[in-house]
Amino acid sequence: STQITAKTPAGLPSNANVMVINPDDAEHSLVGAFRFLAEGVTASLPTVAADTGRSLELPLNLANAAGLRSAQFVVTFDPTVLRIQAVRGGALATGWTIATNTTVAGQVTVSMAGSSAVTATGALVYLSFDVVGDPQASSAISIASISLNDGAIATETVAGLVTVKELYSVAGSVRYFSGNTLVPGVTLALDGEITTEATSSLTGQYSLND
Repeated sequence: STQITAKTPAGLPSNANVMVINPDDAEHSLVGAFRFLAEGVTASLPTVAADTGRSLELPLNLANAAGLRSAQFVVTFDPTVLRIQAVRGGALATGWTIATNTTVAGQVTVSMAGSSAVTATGALVYLSFDVVGDPQASSAISIASISLNDGAIATETVAGLVTVKELYSVAGSVRYFSGNTLVPGVTLALDGEITTEATSSLTGQYSLND
C-alpha cells in the first residue's frame, strides 16, 4: 500500500515529523511531513523533561488569537512533582495587568487583561515552577478551564507533561592502553537523552554527574 491513515492528538499549528515503524522495527522518518492546522484558538502547554531540584519555565501558548483583550484560566499540576513560583506575561501580553492565585495546592489561577487587542500566535504567559519530584516522576500540566474575552472566543486546549529526569553519575580514570599511564586533559562526552562533558584532571580522573 502507498497510503497510511492515522489519527493525531490536538497540536499547536506547526509542521511535525512523521515516523513509520514496521513490525520488524525498521523505521523511517519524513521531516515536516504533517502540518497541524487550527480554525479556532488553541491554548497549549509543552511536554518536557527536567532535573529535580531545578527551576523550570513553561510557556502557555495561544494559536490564532484574534482580537484578544482578556484571559482567565486555571492550570493544574501534581504538587508532589511541581511547585508554582511565578507567572509572567509572554509576547502576547506585553503591558497587560496580571493577577494570580496559588493558594490551592496543585493549581494556579490567572486573570489578565490589556488595553489593546492582540491578534497573533505565541506565548500568553510563562509559568515558573520548582521541580520537586523524585527522578522518573511525572506530572500532567492541564488547562482545567480557560475563558478568553469573557468566553467570547472558543478555545481548544492541549495539556502538557513534565517528567523528572533520572539522576546519573559516571566516574573513572583515563589511561593509555600501553603502560597504563594516567592521561590528563582528555574531554569526555556523555551523549543521548542527557548530554554533558567533563575533562580528566591532572591525575587522569573524571566525573560526569547530573
